[in-house]
Amino acid sequence: MNFHWFEKGPGYASGIKDLPKTFTTPAISQALIAAIFGISVDVIFIKSAQEGGWPNGAIVGWLFAVHVLGGFLCWFLNLYYKKPIAGASSITGGVMFATAATSFTINELYGAAVVAGIIVFLLGVTGTIKKVMAILPMPVVLGMTAGVLLRFVTGIPGAIQDAPVVAGAAFIG
Repeated sequence: MNFHWFEKGPGYASGIKDLPKTFTTPAISQALIAAIFGISVDVIFIKSAQEGGWPNGAIVGWLFAVHVLGGFLCWFLNLYYKKPIAGASSITGGVMFATAATSFTINELYGAAVVAGIIVFLLGVTGTIKKVMAILPMPVVLGMTAGVLLRFVTGIPGAIQDAPVVAGAAFIG
């Protein structure tokens, strides 16, 4: 499969050949840390989806899509490019979803997620996002991320009263 508009990478043969070299203690520990952070986003997602009135089956389906299908996409992209590339979900994306889950219907959110996923995929594989990131100053990107997360950070003191162990651990972290 040779698409001339895809960003070039070492390829699957090279990725599979070098795969055993990637199973190192640092790589495995980084993967575990990433998994823990991914699960922390799930807590925010589940709470927001429940507040939005989502049925349990829809919540499980969304989580399946993010973790299983996103995991396979991540695995295939990592093999091809030999770089860590997230296939689905992010902390900031989960937080933005948490805000939207109570304001939009399930179908609207599904549609938005599919369209956003296609756009991000095309921007990534064509190399367009690399060009945009070269132009966009990093402080602007970090400021946008901070803006998305601000609501949750400012909510920690109040949450310490409701759930002292969980919120206290977040505050210490």
